Formats: sequence, C-alpha cells, structure tokens
Amino acid sequence: MRTLLVIAIGVFAGLMTSCDPEEESTQQQDLASLNELLLEIELLASSKDCSDAAEWDFTGIGNKVCGGYTGFIAYPKDIDTDLLFRKIEEHIEAQTIYNQKWGIASDCAITVEPTSVICQEGKAVLTY
Repeated sequence: MRTLLVIAIGVFAGLMTSCDPEEESTQQQDLASLNELLLEIELLASSKDCSDAAEWDFTGIGNKVCGGYTGFIAYPKDIDTDLLFRKIEEHIEAQTIYNQKWGIASDCAITVEPTSVICQEGKAVLTY
C-alpha cells in the first residue's frame, strides 16, 4: 500500500511539472515570442513619420545578461507612451527570463547611449 502511495505521488508530481508552460516551450519558441514583442515595440515607435526631431525622444530597450540595455529606440512623443513603456518593460522582463532560462551569455559591453534624434527622409535616426 505504501509503495502504491509513493507511486501515486510520483505520478502526480510528474503531471504537475509537465503542465508547467514554461517547461513546455523550446528556446526557438521563447525567442520567437521575444522577437514578436520587440516587433510590436518597433511598430509602435515608428508609427509616425519624423518631420520634427523636437517631437521625438529615445529610450533603452532590451536587457543584457550583465545588466544594461541591448539598444535604444526612438519614438514620437505624441503616441501612447504609457503603452510603449509597458511593452518595453514587458520585453525587458521577458528577455531577463529568457536569458536565465537558456543560459544566454553576453559581451557585457556598455551600450552607448544616443545623444539625440534627427529626422532623415521621414525616419527617426539616433545620433551618437
């Protein structure tokens, strides 16, 4: 009877851990989700033409393993910046989890922060 109980507990524990969605995803699936979120951020940030650089700003995106941003992105000040920053924070958190889950390494170099945004042919361009 005791053996049966131990087996039942083992099976139950196995079922509970196999239902964990984090364990079910592959690295490729996790990376695809991360890239999809980044694309949403990029589309939102580039949803307007750049004609006046004073109407634009920039912010850091991504999360390096050693800390710091993976890059920077320009965005128009008159979009839904609350939504943009929520998506950026979601991406940072997701990238942190991805890096930890898959043991991702990083160069740990400090990403240079842009000095300004300029407009070129309707596109926002970061200057360094």
